[in-house]
Amino acid sequence: MAYVLEMLSMISSFVLCNGIYDVLCAWAIVFGKPLFLSDIHISMFHNKEILANCLTMKHMMAYWILTYGIVKICGSFGGIESKSMCILSYIIEAGCFEFELLHRKNMSAWRVHFVSVSSLFMCWLIILDSGLSIVFKQ
Repeated sequence: MAYVLEMLSMISSFVLCNGIYDVLCAWAIVFGKPLFLSDIHISMFHNKEILANCLTMKHMMAYWILTYGIVKICGSFGGIESKSMCILSYIIEAGCFEFELLHRKNMSAWRVHFVSVSSLFMCWLIILDSGLSIVFKQ
């Protein structure tokens, strides 16, 4: 039982690290730093030239990544409301990537599914960690 409680307390730390990672990725994309971080999100697209040739599109993607990174950072420190927003950001992330794959077919399927499953798994962990499972059972 102690191991489970220890693991659950680490979930907020993992969400915080994931939020920081998203913020760093967004920074790398906007400022064109040749870091592997700037390539991770861009590599999800089949046609990388679209992003390479359209700076505004590339920056808008980075701002979106920055936005949900900040939500995750705030969610890792906050109460039930902040954690609920964090869960919602993971659900939106998974849904948007799946939508793009399904309707636009311009993204790598295995990468999209990895992001989506990981995001939904994080939702489940946050629900367990925050006690929101009690709310969903009623």
